[in-house]
Amino acid sequence: GRLVPPVSQALFDICKEINTLNKNGIKYILDITTFDHNAHFIIKTKSFRGINIKAPVLHHEMPELVSQYDLLLLPIDFNKKGIRHAKFSISTKTSEFLISGVPVLVYAPESTAINTYFKQYDLGFIANKRTDLRKMLEQIRNNPARREYYGKKAVEFAKTTQDSRLIREEFRKKLAEVT
Repeated sequence: GRLVPPVSQALFDICKEINTLNKNGIKYILDITTFDHNAHFIIKTKSFRGINIKAPVLHHEMPELVSQYDLLLLPIDFNKKGIRHAKFSISTKTSEFLISGVPVLVYAPESTAINTYFKQYDLGFIANKRTDLRKMLEQIRNNPARREYYGKKAVEFAKTTQDSRLIREEFRKKLAEVT
C-alpha cells in the first residue's frame, strides 16, 4: 500500500499497535508492500517490532502474495484530508481484497465510503475509532471462526457484485433508463 496521506497516519497507528502488542509478548507481523519511499515513515517505524517494509511485486503476482496473509488492511487517515479523500470513494484494491478470501480490516473514520460499504454488507472487520484499534486486533486474532466467515463472505460478495461483466450490464441498463 501507500505510505503517504491519506493512509500514512492510519497505517502508522497500526504499526504502533503492532509494536506494542509485540512488546507485550503477542506476536504480530505486518508486511507493508509498497513502491513509496516515505523516508519519514520508514525512519519512524524502523525500530518497531514486527513491521517489515517490502519492495513491490508485479501486478500479476499480487493475488498469490495477498493470499498468503491472515488479514488485509484498508486504512484511511483520521484527519480532514483523509476523510475528504475517502468520503465518497473506495480504494481500487477493495475488489481484489474481497475476492482473495483473506479477511479485511477497515481502519477508517465512520464517515468514509469504505467504512459504510463494509458495514452495510458486513464484509469484514471495522475499527472506526483510533481507540478501537487494539481491541479489534485482539478480537481478530482470537476469533478464527469470524476470520473464516468474513473471508468466505467476501469471496461470495465479490463474485456476485464485483464481476466486470455484471457491472457493465448493470451500467448499460442504467444508461438505457435515462436515454
